[in-house]
Amino acid sequence: MEQKARKFTIGELEFRSLSATDTLYLSSFLLILLANILFFKELPKYRLTTLVFLSFLPGILTISTPFGLRFRNVWFSLIWLLLVLVFAFTNNSSLVYFPLASFLLYHIVRMAFWTNYNREFIPFEIARGHYYRYRSQTEGKAGSQKDKNYMKILFWIGFIIFLCCLFGAVGAKI
Repeated sequence: MEQKARKFTIGELEFRSLSATDTLYLSSFLLILLANILFFKELPKYRLTTLVFLSFLPGILTISTPFGLRFRNVWFSLIWLLLVLVFAFTNNSSLVYFPLASFLLYHIVRMAFWTNYNREFIPFEIARGHYYRYRSQTEGKAGSQKDKNYMKILFWIGFIIFLCCLFGAVGAKI
């Protein structure tokens, strides 16, 4: 199979068109965000549900699965950043910072990995206390022990950020 030449930019991100899956993720996030802003303002029960869903799911996907590989794409990263910023500015809970913090943390870990190994970070998937190797079709390889070590850093720092956001949401002082 012949691979296209990849055009990297600052931060080793690449310009490429959004895949159907990328569009589905972004559209789903946007629709739930719009529902949270427009429809559930007067329905606190549903607003709280979408707030927790919009905070927890994107953040936990970013720190515990290969979902962050999508952030290599400049367009996906910019749209994602815009959506999480809108989410943060339209809600008044500390939970809204988790998706933004996990996005930024992923890029920091990614850049540290690139600086040290001159290749893309391939995150593992974490489930039931185990790290499962992921094979990236774009990179043409699976994650190594180096990727696993960086994944541990990403997950545990991300988990601490989540706890801080959660404690802030329930009013606990840290």
